[in-house]
Amino acid sequence: MSQVENSSRRLRIAVLNRLFKPTAGGAERYSIALVEQLAMRHEIHVFAQEIAHRHPDVNYHRIPTPLRRPRWVNQLWFSAATWWYTRRGFDVVHSHENTWHGQVQTVHVLPVWHNLFVGRSGVALALRWVKVVTSPRLLTYLALEIMRYRVRNGRLIVLPSESLCDVMMQTFPATSASLRVLTPGIPEVWGVTTDAQRRYARRSLGLPADGQCILFVGNDFRKKG
Repeated sequence: MSQVENSSRRLRIAVLNRLFKPTAGGAERYSIALVEQLAMRHEIHVFAQEIAHRHPDVNYHRIPTPLRRPRWVNQLWFSAATWWYTRRGFDVVHSHENTWHGQVQTVHVLPVWHNLFVGRSGVALALRWVKVVTSPRLLTYLALEIMRYRVRNGRLIVLPSESLCDVMMQTFPATSASLRVLTPGIPEVWGVTTDAQRRYARRSLGLPADGQCILFVGNDFRKKG
């Protein structure tokens, strides 16, 4: 099969995302937007525990949630269940979760290893290790993460920003050749706003009529600083 024929082949793709609904956050909205684009050319199957999305060309598979708490147990359960359902029959498994399986791993948050260990040394580092070895939750998250970022032939790790890519290279340097940046976007731009539209927007948001402003858009903005 030629490279052109192979690139145009319709693929059967599994997408793993525990919460597949746009109100769950930016990572979930990113996943949904990607699924909607891929569904135009490929057969898409979404595996999730909560689904609030409908698309005529997407197949949905709800994963049971026998135990919501503690979260690390549910994460382990979701990883095992999706591995079982997708272990055969798919050309590509694309995970947006901390799982050990999947040819494509999209990372939306800072690695647990980075948050725990990077930038610490001496007593501070030793105390972190004590915290880890006495915590089933942290041990589970770290074990899943290490398996997730293990270098394998054909595995790609996708980051939504260059800054997160830099963190990944610092934390897991062995993955550098597998890293790809795919920034989020919008389907269309309405065009340049008029002066009247800008004045109206400033008034409605309670902003001063003149001067530069920085607009921050995001769910759980308090957590993001």
